[in-house]
Amino acid sequence: TGFLIDEMIELIKKSNKHSKHFVQKLFPLGKKAIFVVYNDTMIQKDKILKGAEHLFLRYGIKSNTMDDVARELGISKKTLYQYVANKSDLVEQIIELHIKSEMDEMQQIRSVSKDAIDEILGFASYGTQMLRELNPSTIYDLKKYHKKAWDMMEAMHQEHIFVFIKTNLETGIEEGLYRA
Repeated sequence: TGFLIDEMIELIKKSNKHSKHFVQKLFPLGKKAIFVVYNDTMIQKDKILKGAEHLFLRYGIKSNTMDDVARELGISKKTLYQYVANKSDLVEQIIELHIKSEMDEMQQIRSVSKDAIDEILGFASYGTQMLRELNPSTIYDLKKYHKKAWDMMEAMHQEHIFVFIKTNLETGIEEGLYRA
């Protein structure tokens, strides 16, 4: 399999001559594997979204301008606008990344938990950590100025977090840890 991976890397490099760097990750899945290649553009966009998310969570969305975001990230506004159309687009992309990250974290908590109680405690700890990092004005700004992004968060809570909790309750009852 090492030879096949090396061949894949070379093929991708040849087809993407404009990118200087590649980060490769191999995720084993039983007898198969998923091979993921990140190019410079993907890495830069990820840094922008995570940096802007940190800024928005700490100080709120409305109080930060695109100039503030660019300055904080050490890039020009021109570079920033190569990755996002406007501030609303930036907020929506951050929410999409946040949702994916939160879902991955919930799956990670579920996979390492020894039982339903351990799982719900891990989830509560994660939720507490997220709330500590959150400036209350961020929620207000999302609700008032970025309705689409707020609706995305609400939908995620309805579809995934409530299902996570429901599944935890069902598992806990089956394990004899919770009473019905």
